Amino acid sequence: MLARVVSTLLAVVVLASPAHATVSRTASLEELTRWSVLVVRGRVSAIEGRVHEQRVATEVTFEITDTLRGAANSSVQFLVHGGEFGAQRVVVPGEARFVVGEEAIVFLMRGHGGLWLTSLAQRKWTIARDQAGVEWVGRVDRRSSHGATRLDAVPYSVFLRELGSSR
Repeated sequence: MLARVVSTLLAVVVLASPAHATVSRTASLEELTRWSVLVVRGRVSAIEGRVHEQRVATEVTFEITDTLRGAANSSVQFLVHGGEFGAQRVVVPGEARFVVGEEAIVFLMRGHGGLWLTSLAQRKWTIARDQAGVEWVGRVDRRSSHGATRLDAVPYSVFLRELGSSR
């Protein structure tokens, strides 16, 4: 059952992201929480490419179902580096990709005139359910300079417990 959940989450991530070589250090939940002004669970309701400070960015509208850190209304808009605007398409290796309807947990920071993912794809945790209805959360971990990707997945209850101890 765990293998099926992990493979489903991995398939979502791999299909939604082009392969690029990216080297980054994986942050702990304690670091993510400390660096973020807002941690929320919700569903992507809209995605729109735009120009922000002379760069192409994607504005994500996120309908919040639970606020895990900070204070938020029923929805929040945040920016992701890269995206499509008019004839321009900008891909930022290592950046998270979002799909309308997808459920996730995001770690957000303030900066450059808005809310942004705290730091690239590590700050997006995708939510999936197994056949028994147990919720799992997973994130992309791109440790390899050769573009290899792996997915860390834990039951949602474990994630909440770990997050709570880091607040």
